[in-house]
Amino acid sequence: MTLAFVAYPAGISLLTGSHFWGVLFFLCLILLGVDSAFSMVEAVTTVITDSWISKRYKLGKPMVSLLVCMFGFICSLMYTMDVGLSLLDTIDHYVNNWGMIFLGFMECISVGWMYKFESQAASVGAISVYIYNISFFVSLLLGIIVGLTSVDGESTSSAGAGGYGVLAAIIVYGIGLVTSLLMVGEEGKKLGLGSRLWAIMGWHGPDRLRKMINCTDNPSWKPLDWKSELETLYKPHLVSMSFGFLLKYFIPTILWVLFFTTSRKTSTMGMVVTPGATKLLEC
Repeated sequence: MTLAFVAYPAGISLLTGSHFWGVLFFLCLILLGVDSAFSMVEAVTTVITDSWISKRYKLGKPMVSLLVCMFGFICSLMYTMDVGLSLLDTIDHYVNNWGMIFLGFMECISVGWMYKFESQAASVGAISVYIYNISFFVSLLLGIIVGLTSVDGESTSSAGAGGYGVLAAIIVYGIGLVTSLLMVGEEGKKLGLGSRLWAIMGWHGPDRLRKMINCTDNPSWKPLDWKSELETLYKPHLVSMSFGFLLKYFIPTILWVLFFTTSRKTSTMGMVVTPGATKLLEC
């Protein structure tokens, strides 16, 4: 808020023809806001239109869009009050620092860990998959806790504390993986070690989505075929094999680390309160 409505206008006022550049700058902000409103409304209306609510009450997309816009208009009236900027700063802080991370993490969980869970359970047994999934998140949580609590600001560096956290996570993860291999069902015992590991650790849901996306453009595309996989490296519209690994393992790990480091920073330093927010807190 300060950058867009204070710093930039102050800089533009120093330019030659500042009135022209000021009108152009705020016109860009208006168009940016309209474009953002389109994207947000479209996402919500698409979900509602495709859900059972729209089918049950026979709501078309124009009516759903109208209702969503009216609801957004009513909710945004609070920003027109004298504490509107303070509310905007507060909501923006929690949405960006917590809401976006939480939504991104849950999207990765739903696609990477829940979608096509039944195919994993059919291959090696549900108990084995449950043990592996739980052990992964327990090891990740333990590693983050150990890494963050090991930093005392004096004797332990951040790199050293991170090493302790990674070591703790690897130990717990290894125990969980071995246990899940030992607890496979009868169908899983018929598989080789590599197939068994893939059935437990593999990213079956993202791979299914990858196949659907790639086959839409190229019906002859096949997963795990070296020619087809090679095409994903030089054709930008095709999704490569790394998509599943990133969605199931890498991105959730980064988001969880970011979430807990932000929580630790907020708890030790407190939320940065703007002058407008100070007025709101005093009220």
